Amino acid sequence: LGIGAGILSYVLLGRRYLKSEPALKKRVQLRTKVDGIEFKSNEFVKAVEEALQENENATKEQILETLLNPIKNPLDEEDQQDAQNMTDYLQQRFSGRDLKRQERILAKYLKNGFALTGPDGEAGASAAGNTAVSLPVFSKMDFSLFALYARIKKNAEITGKK
Repeated sequence: LGIGAGILSYVLLGRRYLKSEPALKKRVQLRTKVDGIEFKSNEFVKAVEEALQENENATKEQILETLLNPIKNPLDEEDQQDAQNMTDYLQQRFSGRDLKRQERILAKYLKNGFALTGPDGEAGASAAGNTAVSLPVFSKMDFSLFALYARIKKNAEITGKK
């Protein structure tokens, strides 16, 4: 009986509050703010979304091949700022130690010029010779999102040098 009375009084007081003057003013104020929001399409964000979708549907080997291609080149000033904001956000999302480790693995992989297939077509072979090389191991991290981060960062660095 006590629980029923508690619920009933809670509902009645809640309805009374929703009809009160301060609640109505707050609702009108928030609705006005929401109605004033303008959506502006951004080509860089659209390109990033497409790249992420491609990464999510691709194999690790295909993703590693796309790391060599910029997302949008060259970046204009607005896109450069968007790229910086995106990389800052993704850096915060990843744990610092794992991110540094994955960046080192990727840099080593790309620096050594490893190709996904060697001259004889063997998967995982070095571009310089026939030495078999395993693909880098990326753990504890959404690989498709990390690859997107690496592409944006590389794209921003290339544009910044020009």
